[in-house]
Amino acid sequence: MNGQIVWDHFKELQCDFPNISLSYENDRFYVRGEIQFRAQYLNDELVDESYLIELELASSYPNDPPISRELEGRIPNTFHMFPDGMLCLGAPLAVRKTFLENPTLLEFVKTQLIPYFYSFSYKEKNKERMPYGELEHGAKGILTYYKELFQVASADVALMFLYLLAFQKYRGHQPCPCRSGSVLRRCHGSLLLELQSIQTTKEFQYEFKYCFEAIKKERGLQ
Repeated sequence: MNGQIVWDHFKELQCDFPNISLSYENDRFYVRGEIQFRAQYLNDELVDESYLIELELASSYPNDPPISRELEGRIPNTFHMFPDGMLCLGAPLAVRKTFLENPTLLEFVKTQLIPYFYSFSYKEKNKERMPYGELEHGAKGILTYYKELFQVASADVALMFLYLLAFQKYRGHQPCPCRSGSVLRRCHGSLLLELQSIQTTKEFQYEFKYCFEAIKKERGLQ
């Protein structure tokens, strides 16, 4: 990890959010403190809020996005949160792709973290709906993302693509899982190769196993 990059990104973030601090613990940097914001979607209600947050930076930062947590327990685990307490800002690959477009702490907070908190605050006040729709939770949300990404209708087919990514099973001559009748390299092969360059097999394995176990449980296979 480049400590100077972390420091520069932290100072940029601190200019907009002064009530934060930076620490180094167990070979990782952590940003903790208060994120205050005012946000409004279209003509909906203005939300003026603050949250106490933690951003954990992996040794691979800024090649990987921060891990985010809310520290006061305001966000229930029923609202887009992983079992380990990490905030679910979207499908992991979608979070990564957005972050890599501008990999700084400030852009991460503005484009991903604040919209998440805005959505929660909005729903907390309005009860019935989210300001710009609500993705499905957990594994269903991840599989929905991959269904849209690969333009397939079946969660099982999306899971097959995720399996290829997770265990490096790409073979250009094999039939494409989408059942188009074409071989993989002439169908979804280029997309698979692009995704392999964005996220590691370990991260795809986590998504695959998480989704696979959820499907097994839903279908009573365990």
